[in-house]
Amino acid sequence: MLRAINTLPTAGETSKPLEPEKPTVTPSPTPQPTAPPLSLGPGIVQHLQISQKRTVSTDPSAPYALQVILQTSVTGPSPTAFMLETNGDIESGGIFVSGQSVMMQVATGVQPDRRHFFFSFAFPSFTPENPIVVTLLSKTDIQVVGIANAR
Repeated sequence: MLRAINTLPTAGETSKPLEPEKPTVTPSPTPQPTAPPLSLGPGIVQHLQISQKRTVSTDPSAPYALQVILQTSVTGPSPTAFMLETNGDIESGGIFVSGQSVMMQVATGVQPDRRHFFFSFAFPSFTPENPIVVTLLSKTDIQVVGIANAR
């Protein structure tokens, strides 16, 4: 812009054609070697460990009680929900999270086929430090034969 002003004719001068400015080329800096991209490793897979044992029934009409403990390897998302399948009819069931005195938005229920027990809760989170304890009551000797994440 300054060059254009300096080339304007003064009084008594004839105008000169304006020459375009020559662009100045600045060489780009030599690219620096970059570090390889950071890898976070393989994706996280939740592993469940399930154990079951006999316990004392609190209902005389359902003398068999099975305690099922579910433990995870990673903190699971909330809400937590599972469906347990047994090899016999379930009369009733209940859950609690070990080490927690408060649970919120808890839902439990024996399904119409009487061989599946559903449970879910929103709080606390299902973590490796706090396993889920499920107690199933039955009129016959039962065992858990399957489990599915019901989210």
